[in-house]
Amino acid sequence: MKTPALLALVFATTALAACNSQGGDDDDLVGTFSRLRAGTIEVKDQWAFTADGTMTFDENKPDARDEEDHVTGTYTVSDGVVVATATNTHVPGTVRVTFTYYANGTVFSSHAMRAPAGHDGIVGVWTQTTKIENVDDPSAPAEGGVATREFRADGTFHWVVTHSDGSEPTITDGTWVTESADTFRATTGDASISITNVIKLVDGEALIPDGAFWQRQ
Repeated sequence: MKTPALLALVFATTALAACNSQGGDDDDLVGTFSRLRAGTIEVKDQWAFTADGTMTFDENKPDARDEEDHVTGTYTVSDGVVVATATNTHVPGTVRVTFTYYANGTVFSSHAMRAPAGHDGIVGVWTQTTKIENVDDPSAPAEGGVATREFRADGTFHWVVTHSDGSEPTITDGTWVTESADTFRATTGDASISITNVIKLVDGEALIPDGAFWQRQ
């Protein structure tokens, strides 16, 4: 089955995603968080988490309404980890998604990482966990996995993704540089074919890819 776009937090080798369970105050998750389409004031997508344990995720695609994800469900949260059971209006079936997150008084991200053993700026071992299960077919392999992102003081990094379905781990190596006190650029590949991620260090606690922020409303 197709999982909702923003709930399907499976790990790409060149992407960064959700944080680990060392999150802050879970009360910060309650609220509505929106992301705007680049260069406009138009809402691109929006998360909402209520204090009574319900959640929604809605996309806005004016030119492709039949492709929009409109997700509703219930969730529990503990120590920075969300477990959501949800359905999508245009996708049959129910999924259970376990993911980690970061939220504060102004932003939310489902694409953040934490360093449970501590860190010095970006230098440290940062982790994330995401698991997606098919509630209607418990025998179906789970998606997602556990990602470990090690940023080293010598400007290199080593990323390992251990997949929930038991497939071979995905390993990525590359380099990183500092752009400012809280902004870093990580690059994989060689000079001819390279992929770059801009990463923000938020509150000195979470690494979040640029563009993966939802603003609190």
